[in-house]
Amino acid sequence: MGLFKIIKNEKFQIGIWEITETVDELEKLAYNLFTRKYKSSKRTKETLINNILVNTLLPGSKINYNVYGAPILENNFISISHTKKMACVLISDINVGVDIEEISSKPLQLANKFINDENQVLLTKKKALIIWCFKEAIFKWYEKGNISFKKDIIVYNFKVNKKGIVKAQFKNQEILAEFIQIKNHYLVYLCRKKTNL
Repeated sequence: MGLFKIIKNEKFQIGIWEITETVDELEKLAYNLFTRKYKSSKRTKETLINNILVNTLLPGSKINYNVYGAPILENNFISISHTKKMACVLISDINVGVDIEEISSKPLQLANKFINDENQVLLTKKKALIIWCFKEAIFKWYEKGNISFKKDIIVYNFKVNKKGIVKAQFKNQEILAEFIQIKNHYLVYLCRKKTNL
């Protein structure tokens, strides 16, 4: 399938890729991009797709990694996420975080590990998944690690739809993110300048 969708506005660009190609097919698409090969074909595919998406959104850009292993670009902020079937890259000139996950019951089964008790009352499979994605996106946006998903990120109640807004309390600030259902996945992303964190 390849490039599935591009979402753009004045603040950010998101490239979404549906993963159906082999490593050889992806190498042909990324013929002029330097990409490290890994023992794992899954990891090699992810790296190839990351580079293809970044060069689709910002031609000539190269992904590097900071000391914590987080992706960085020379003049922009970047966040990356993958599942078995989808990959996405979010780029902006302000801090960003993104997560994409396939809809499954796993987050609901593990909810007590990352959702505080009072927020578990009305959980559904999709709601637990969106909360997990939101907390992952905040973690990537924050970039400093050392976060308790259960204690430090308190998500306010929200309505599950195909797309919407979700809010949380994090480090004494209200954080907003958008979510969108893409096929059998949810994508959650946030673009926000970090202040006083």
